[in-house]
Amino acid sequence: MLAIIIPCYNEGNRLKSQSFLTFSAQHPNLHFYFVNDGSKDHTEKVLTQLCAQNPDHFFQLSLNQNSGKAEAVRQGMLLAIEKHTYNYLGFLDADLSAPLAEILPLYDFIRKDEYLLVAGCRIKIVGKNIVRSTLRHYFSRIFATFYSNLLRLPNYDTQCGLKLFRARLVPEIFNTSFISPWLFDLEIFLRTRQLTGKEKYSQHIAELPLNEWKEVGASRLKWSDFIKAPLEVLKIYKHYKKNILS
Repeated sequence: MLAIIIPCYNEGNRLKSQSFLTFSAQHPNLHFYFVNDGSKDHTEKVLTQLCAQNPDHFFQLSLNQNSGKAEAVRQGMLLAIEKHTYNYLGFLDADLSAPLAEILPLYDFIRKDEYLLVAGCRIKIVGKNIVRSTLRHYFSRIFATFYSNLLRLPNYDTQCGLKLFRARLVPEIFNTSFISPWLFDLEIFLRTRQLTGKEKYSQHIAELPLNEWKEVGASRLKWSDFIKAPLEVLKIYKHYKKNILS
């Protein structure tokens, strides 16, 4: 069984409810947990209506105030492991920039070997439909090089919004709140490396290139967030410094 957490903030007008219903009908071994992160629009109503249509596979959690994606995902994970016994859990962005079908290759992959974490990876190569603005792509690569060197993480794309975890890893990673509300993916990998050790990190972590990913308009992230990103990374570095340097 696989549980997927969907963090939602002001998604009332763009949540693709029918896509979730259709995909769930085709894959009954998947459960979806929709977390309303203190939305100010009608997201709550949309989620209530959606979950009522498939109460055995769709679950809803509402946070009283907006806490950021990190806390929404964390609370969804904790609810899922409390509610059911799953072999694997993961999270996916609500805007479906990575389509629901992209869950399946990662799900097949993580079950083949003793991987603890398999993350989607956005690499624009022939045969893959990866669509994003050129400026955002190059800015992201510069940022990725910066944090990769600073945090000593070998990952190519830590920020992709699709990740799957072996269930036994979830309590270890998500029991404690994250330092950054948006760059918590970096913390996920740092916490995982702390558990595996640097020598075995690459044996238990894998990045799988997505077949399709499309940058969705009206992104929740603003350019000001990118400007603040280096400061967020430095906060993460300071908190996890012992882990990074040991």
